[in-house]
Amino acid sequence: MTIILPTTTPTIDATERAWLFNYCHKLCGDHTVADDLAQETLLVAWQQHGRRPVEVAPRAWLAGIAQNMFRRWARERQRETQRWLPLDDDATLVARDEIEIDLERHELAELLDRAMELLPPATRTALIAHYIEEQPQALIAHYMGVSEGAVAVRLHRGKLALRRILARDGEDALPFSSDVVAWEATALWCPFCGRHHLEGKFDAAHRGLRLRCSACGELMDHRAAVLGTKTYGAALNRINRWLAAYYLPAAATGFVSCCGCGQKASMGVLPEVSTGIPVLTSTCRCGVQDNCIVTYLALLTEEGQRFIRDHRRIRLDNMTTAEGPDGPLGILTYASVEGAARYVARYRQDTLHMLP
Repeated sequence: MTIILPTTTPTIDATERAWLFNYCHKLCGDHTVADDLAQETLLVAWQQHGRRPVEVAPRAWLAGIAQNMFRRWARERQRETQRWLPLDDDATLVARDEIEIDLERHELAELLDRAMELLPPATRTALIAHYIEEQPQALIAHYMGVSEGAVAVRLHRGKLALRRILARDGEDALPFSSDVVAWEATALWCPFCGRHHLEGKFDAAHRGLRLRCSACGELMDHRAAVLGTKTYGAALNRINRWLAAYYLPAAATGFVSCCGCGQKASMGVLPEVSTGIPVLTSTCRCGVQDNCIVTYLALLTEEGQRFIRDHRRIRLDNMTTAEGPDGPLGILTYASVEGAARYVARYRQDTLHMLP
């Protein structure tokens, strides 16, 4: 297994999705209808993301789309609009929420692009035709050569699938395929640059999970502990727990139980070939080699994992050294991309043991 340092150093989060659902619920007063309106709003926003005037706040723009979806829903069902919340109150509703997180237009498009790409082609075509192009189900059925009932089923299943994909579990709800040949997009941010989403692939035959950043290079190639997980975020959480239990004590003691044969193997520190950054490494007599670079090792500590949980996007901000009472120390500083928070990790340079 290998943790690799990079050669160089438009997501809607759960808060935004919850806000959109609540706004739709205020419009219609019905939980199920609000869920449908929110999904249809995201579909239209994905198709029209390049049309938002720069002077219009993202939430106000989404509120306008949601209102149009609500009006169409009300017309189709011939309901009395007096029963619902007045539509001219959107400015008050938006202001009441005290916007703290700007929803970037390109991030919205990026997430929805990935979500739509995960749907079967026929389902994706039906969703776009009905909810974006506003074509009736009868016409869609004619073009697709299926019955209206089949179109209705595809629309229903498509919305359920999008709902599962967009309802992230806090890390990443884009499911990985059981046997991926090509790299696919995830919703995980690169922890080193904080500028790009990671790409991933999972090989069921070899139980291997790989992650890479388009700018920083390959981040992980790990061949254990991911079977039974359904998303990249869940798999990465499980791997990180395993890595923490495996490498952090080894850095302190200098020994590890080989994950291949179980025999005791010594741990050492070597520079990474292309960058010179220190790597914790061991080679057992059975031939199994384990490596973890210090910049990832620092994120496996309790403080590092807490920083990742609390800050959706982080970056490696600085690497420096200092003299400690027992010898030279390494100091790594990670920063939040979206705020001023920082996490500083200190370690012994000779062993990579992480210090409290």
